[in-house]
Amino acid sequence: MRTTITIPDALVAEADALVGSGGIATRNQLIIEALQNWVELRKEELIDNEFTMMASDSDYIAETLAIESEFTQSDLEVATSNDD
Repeated sequence: MRTTITIPDALVAEADALVGSGGIATRNQLIIEALQNWVELRKEELIDNEFTMMASDSDYIAETLAIESEFTQSDLEVATSNDD
């Protein structure tokens, strides 16, 4: 998809100076890879935020502890069978 964006001249100059190095052959490729990297970082941040919220969710913590206690005996059995 073609689109038009406005980029500050100084940033374009810096980017253009780097085109041709690090496996980036064109300005277009640089912009695509930069945008892909930003999107991936943002997705990771959103996932991290969800985990942070889970850490303070009392219902989630209670459910996790209940599940953990249900597996205590089987975990112990596996641990002792590995000692053989």
